[in-house]
Amino acid sequence: MTWGALPLAGVVAAVAVPLLILLYFLKLRRSPRPIPSTLLWRKTIEDLRANAPFQKLRRNLLLFLQLLVLLLIVLAIAKPGVRAESEMPERVVIMIDRSRSMNVIDPGEEQSRFEIAKEQAIEFVRSLPEPSVFSKARGKKPTLAMVVSFAEQAELVSNFVADKGQLVTRIRSIEPTDGRTKIGEALTLSRAYNRSVEDETRGQLLEDPPTIELYTDGNIRDVAEQTLEGETVNLHQVGGVETFDNLAVSAMEATRLYDRPNDLSVFTTLANFTPSEVASEVQLSLNGTPIQLLAIRLPAASVDEESGEFIPGTRGITFTVPKLITGGTLEARLLRDDVLASDNVGLLIIPPPKVARVGYVSNSPFLRQALAGLPIDAEALTIEEVNAAILEGRTGSHDVIILDGVMPEAKLQVGRFLTFGPPPVIDGVLSEGVRDEAMYPSDWDRRHPATRNVQLDDVLLSRYHAMTLPDDAQPIIEGVSAPLAVSITRGDLQAIVATFRPLDSTWPLQPSYVIFLADSIRYLANRGQSATSESVEPGSVINVRLPSQAENIRLSLPQQGRGVNYSAQDAGAISYGPVERVGLHRFTYRVNGQEQERLVAANLFDAEESRVQARSELTMMREEVTAQQQQGTRAGLRALWPWALIAALALMMFEWWVYNRKAYL
Repeated sequence: MTWGALPLAGVVAAVAVPLLILLYFLKLRRSPRPIPSTLLWRKTIEDLRANAPFQKLRRNLLLFLQLLVLLLIVLAIAKPGVRAESEMPERVVIMIDRSRSMNVIDPGEEQSRFEIAKEQAIEFVRSLPEPSVFSKARGKKPTLAMVVSFAEQAELVSNFVADKGQLVTRIRSIEPTDGRTKIGEALTLSRAYNRSVEDETRGQLLEDPPTIELYTDGNIRDVAEQTLEGETVNLHQVGGVETFDNLAVSAMEATRLYDRPNDLSVFTTLANFTPSEVASEVQLSLNGTPIQLLAIRLPAASVDEESGEFIPGTRGITFTVPKLITGGTLEARLLRDDVLASDNVGLLIIPPPKVARVGYVSNSPFLRQALAGLPIDAEALTIEEVNAAILEGRTGSHDVIILDGVMPEAKLQVGRFLTFGPPPVIDGVLSEGVRDEAMYPSDWDRRHPATRNVQLDDVLLSRYHAMTLPDDAQPIIEGVSAPLAVSITRGDLQAIVATFRPLDSTWPLQPSYVIFLADSIRYLANRGQSATSESVEPGSVINVRLPSQAENIRLSLPQQGRGVNYSAQDAGAISYGPVERVGLHRFTYRVNGQEQERLVAANLFDAEESRVQARSELTMMREEVTAQQQQGTRAGLRALWPWALIAALALMMFEWWVYNRKAYL
């Protein structure tokens, strides 16, 4: 037996029952009148005595019936319920989705899907039956419940326990995240606690798998990859299947212009997940101050007729930020209210512009002239200086070293290099001799930062070096019979290796030669990154290095008022994670008495999490799981209060009949 509102019923009973009895104690006030005889008034006098205050009540059928009706109404207010013992599971795993899409506030709701899911899970816990005296005599054990929350990773909130109060407290402690939705780790975690610990069967799944109560909006990206191992899944769908109204910032990138390194181009992609065209405004802010505003129209989302794939309507826009000399924090924000606010913002941390220091070894006037026209600090070196720098570990004094037609004897292991002609000494790179034959590039990688802006159709080579290349070499320029340029990234070594010298081709006479040099230098100098500092995603770990003299280190989180303090001994390498929410993560510290800070941006540009339409069915390896209908009663719980109300109504009709018949005991 469970009670949904026992305290409220107790208050109602404590007030109503005494009032009803008090009415029967009250004495009627009558005016005195002289009469010739009391013989015919004897019965009336007895009634007067019964109505006198503090007199002993006579047995009264009406009072008994009215008390019984009142008690039945109080019983209905207490919302009693029972669950048949045949429906009582021995073990239950409560899984609560806390991913980004669960932060949606559906139309007509005041709480987010996540808060509603927690309340439903708490209601389910309270509905779990406690064994009666008879079931205990038969050896029936109480239901054990385990709580697991999941997003990018799963977290054990509570192991199998029967204490409802503890389970409710643990469920209330779960907090939402902005991570992706993955359930695989949650299933693995629940099964790890459902294995035998007996010596003979250690590690094997128990014969009676638990029932899984899954609270989610159904937007689980890896659900189709999962298989059930005998578990029964009850899907509690949270959220509306007709909720579409959402726009999102789905991508954001910034680059500095080559000829104006202080100017910044910010590329932003916006996505529309509604079935109709939507108008909105996009605001770009620098360090919290709005600097640009654009009015846009986003095309409607659609569904591919052949594949059935959902395709959001997208549009790309470009902002130009001039004279950004000191760096700062850029924020692109959609100025439109929708059901999910966290994907309306994109953040970028922009460091101050860096002038790349480039060392080069070459006798090519074309290379010297091209480098002189780029916004870099170029320095001519000798091959002996480069060889000594490699052997002594001093290659870090230059952001990039260009080797044109000549290679050092030392092995390249640390540093960033752009080489032309003979093969450099790198593990896995072997020379197969010089080929004196004409060749055109057949293709090039239009996604690699070094080659995505070039045109090589008219470049003719007269000579190249044939090479054996390692497996981790990524071809970026292809020839008819062999790669002409590859990118190698291996630990602290990053190199672009071209198998030909530009002087042995028509390339120096074309604009694409200068573009390739500029893009390659920027790519290598920034270790392949854009003009922004690296951002993180929810579910990942932030790793930063602060000055060894740093003190009073604190990380302020995007959640208002929350943060983490670190000791001075942690300054060398600080880790925080997993990241839970998008937004700015601000490290503040003091060095030699001066306040300093370092910012890390957390973004999740993910269309799957921004598609907020709830799903009422899940497919796990061809097994369909359909959402249960929520009708106000707890899952598996039989409500008794309607029967109490029906009985009260029947007694009220009987009491009315008795009253009209003047029936008294």
